[in-house]
Amino acid sequence: MKSNKEFQIGSRLIWLMFYLFFSISIFAGLSDVSGNEGAYPSILTDNEKAWLKAHPIIKLAPDPEFKPIEFFDEKGIYSGVAADYAQLLEKKLGIKFEIVQCADWDDVTQRIKNREVDVLNAVVKTPQREAYLTFPPPYLKLPSVIIARKSVNAHLTLEMLKGMKIVMVSGYGYVDLIRNKYPDLNIELVPELKTALRKVSFGMVDAFVGDMATTSFYIESEGITNLKLVGETDPPNISGFAIRSDWPELNDILGKGMAQINKDEKKAIYQKWLYLAVEPGMSIKEFKRYALIATGIIICIIASFLILNRQLKRSVNLKTKDLKREIDEHRRTEQSLQESQNRYKSLIENQTELVCVFNNDGEFTFVNQVFCIFFNKSKNELIGKEWKSLSVAEDISIIQEKWMTLAPSNKAVVIENRVCSGEGKIHWMQFVNKGFFDESGNLIEIQSVGRDITERKKAEEALEQSETYLRTLINTIPDLVWLKNEAGIYLFCNSRFERFFGAKEEKIVGKTDYDFVDKALADFFRKHDKLAMAKGAPSINEEEVTYADDGHHEILETIKMPLHDSEGQLIGVLGIARDITERKYAEDERKKLEGQLRQSQKMESVGSLAGGIAHDFNNILFPIVGHTEMLLEDVSADSPFRDGLNQIYAGALRASELVKQILTFSRQKSGELKLIKIQHIMKEALKLIRSTTPTTIEIKQDIKTDCGVIKADPTQIHQIIINLTTNAHHAMEKTGGELKVSLMEVDIGELDLIDPDIKSGTYACLSVTDTGKGMNKELIQKIFDPFFTTKEKSRGTGMGLAVVHGIVKNMGGAIQVYSELGKGSEFKIYFPIETSSFDQQSIKMHETIQGGMEQILLIDDETAILTMEKQLLERLGYHVTSHTSSLKALEVFRDSPDKFDLVITDMAMPNMPGDKLSAELTKIRSDIPILLCTGFSETLFEEKAESLGINGFLLKPIVMKNLSHKIREVLDKN
Repeated sequence: MKSNKEFQIGSRLIWLMFYLFFSISIFAGLSDVSGNEGAYPSILTDNEKAWLKAHPIIKLAPDPEFKPIEFFDEKGIYSGVAADYAQLLEKKLGIKFEIVQCADWDDVTQRIKNREVDVLNAVVKTPQREAYLTFPPPYLKLPSVIIARKSVNAHLTLEMLKGMKIVMVSGYGYVDLIRNKYPDLNIELVPELKTALRKVSFGMVDAFVGDMATTSFYIESEGITNLKLVGETDPPNISGFAIRSDWPELNDILGKGMAQINKDEKKAIYQKWLYLAVEPGMSIKEFKRYALIATGIIICIIASFLILNRQLKRSVNLKTKDLKREIDEHRRTEQSLQESQNRYKSLIENQTELVCVFNNDGEFTFVNQVFCIFFNKSKNELIGKEWKSLSVAEDISIIQEKWMTLAPSNKAVVIENRVCSGEGKIHWMQFVNKGFFDESGNLIEIQSVGRDITERKKAEEALEQSETYLRTLINTIPDLVWLKNEAGIYLFCNSRFERFFGAKEEKIVGKTDYDFVDKALADFFRKHDKLAMAKGAPSINEEEVTYADDGHHEILETIKMPLHDSEGQLIGVLGIARDITERKYAEDERKKLEGQLRQSQKMESVGSLAGGIAHDFNNILFPIVGHTEMLLEDVSADSPFRDGLNQIYAGALRASELVKQILTFSRQKSGELKLIKIQHIMKEALKLIRSTTPTTIEIKQDIKTDCGVIKADPTQIHQIIINLTTNAHHAMEKTGGELKVSLMEVDIGELDLIDPDIKSGTYACLSVTDTGKGMNKELIQKIFDPFFTTKEKSRGTGMGLAVVHGIVKNMGGAIQVYSELGKGSEFKIYFPIETSSFDQQSIKMHETIQGGMEQILLIDDETAILTMEKQLLERLGYHVTSHTSSLKALEVFRDSPDKFDLVITDMAMPNMPGDKLSAELTKIRSDIPILLCTGFSETLFEEKAESLGINGFLLKPIVMKNLSHKIREVLDKN
């Protein structure tokens, strides 16, 4: 240790001599150029000189804490390596830097970005900074190093630091260079170098990366003794001037100025500020010269030593007696000190608390006997061991952060953390820590006294857990629970109470009822609080909470119990309330549901009746349609009977459509979605509405024929129009007015979307407008709610608009409602237009009627229908065997199953219906094609038809074209 200090002293003497020599040289050199100040040198162009003249002051912002590169000294003077370079450039270029002092490096970079300053000094060039700075040639190249604790024995590289925790100073360009080259490194950034080095010294991080010059300066100035250099990094830290990017002229000027600085001037600056060897070693010539000087000094010292030796011998003899006296006195002092230490040691060893001392490396230097017993280790096993080995890993960072607060002027720091005892158990400990520092303020050691607080921690956790369980229990209770003091101030409330009144607990606790309910209700609450406290017993009552904004109210059944302390003094009231609104109104709800059930049963009966009527009516229409079609084929185009036949044929088809409307009105389930044009459905629905609408209401329609195809269920479209027009009719029933129904195609863009659930595109817009009494905003928000209605009980169920809303949403559409009181209402429904071609379907409808020569078995219990169908099929060329009995037809088929190519049967047959007959036929011959005819379409049966062996399904009355097409479709497929 002594030889190391001597080496340091000798090295500093040599550097001092270098400094004196080069300081003289620099001073002489500077005195030569001082006369040029204010005059621009010839190396600058006329444009550059003119630029400098236009910018006489150039603002330079240094890093205020970057010793020894650049900093502000105690007097506030800009100093350091970079400052000397700036002064040289001022003299060589005749320019003037105005030094701007900033708070920190982040402030410096923000100001250069805002153009508040012009030049930065000692800046590393990085891709990130090139976005707003330009860089003349650099002048400073410093080795970049890795600093770690002295306990690290390996030579480290940046590759080897992967997986370790590294600390660097934020804002420095070298951070960006390291991160760009080594993105996997775990780097923690701190605001200043002092903090970074202290974190390494305390073992909070594994290593520090930075330039050697500033690092060595701070290690020496801060007196940190447990750190060392463990490796150099690549690239080195290269820096120089940086100029705002919009001043390229200044970049060129400073570049020329830097070229004028010679090696001696640079070397003088290096040796003035940098204590570590960043330049190559001295030459042989210089070494011989300094060795000669050193030899002369040694000879002088030896001569002086010989002269003084005689005088020392005389002094030694005189001092010997004094020294013996001092030794005796020293022995007595040591004995007294030893006795004092023994007493202190005995006191510490007999303490019931754990006592330990550790140095600034975190290693134990002393532990008492209680400490050893607790951890079941001897003193030899503990001395020199790091405290981290005894602590729980999760608590180490917390302890280190607490220790960072230790200071000479601060009191002891109390830390609660977990340790692993000698028995392998985890214990909670409370340590009182006191730091001891040297004269420079450096931490020397920490003394710590601890006690086991595990039982206290368990009690605290149990209490906290108990409170959590209790609060959870109260918060899960479906009733409202609260606690008030005698003055009516809330002390507690549960989650149900918060949700009921729409306020968080922190907005309720500390307040009274008057702070969040109206005065009348608060008076009511307060009255019953006082009654409960006065009675000294639970009080049960009903309280009705009414909301003033919409008149909605709820009924609470409340129990209030007075609370007393252990001495019997009244301290408040506990309240529990249950919402009994539903129970109060359960009878009304039951009656409403019974009415809805009756309505549903009524509609079911209507549906059954309509189905029966439709079947019989279609059986009547079928012969009319069939015979008329055959007569139209038989008569010539100029026959006087042709117009009459056409009228008969159109009337029969019109009657068929009317039956379909009746079925649509009564049907409870919708059919499949298909491509349709809804114009004809709208017109048929309006004809039906016209017959039930008073003449005081004028119905207008504007149905565009060019509106495109949508994918929908015709039944649902019919239902939408009926519901909307019926509501409009009721709105104008007393006053009369105008009902307008329109259809048009519209384009909706991204900015025009009326509903977040729809997309931009082309839509069919169905509009129903009335001039009735209209609605306010509050009513519009409720009209689509199920069972909501403003009509009398006999006029509506409240389901119409809810059904409309559900249908439209399922089709991917949207609804808009516009209404004002006294000005009527407008409902707009948007259906997405399908891109599939509808024209192809229309072409198929005009295909030529095809016939055939196959053998057909025809079954229908209606003789008129059977006769007409047979004639029609024979006209098409088919051979027909007909029967009115399904049982007879089954016998005929069983006798000759291969004779027939197709079976056509009616659904509603006596003895054996068509579906049962089809099943029996397929048992005899599984591949026999079957067509089923019916006067009443049932969706459920259509879905089951294929599984029964039925190949096609036709709804009566059947026109010749559809029949011929279906027959060919089935036969050609088989």
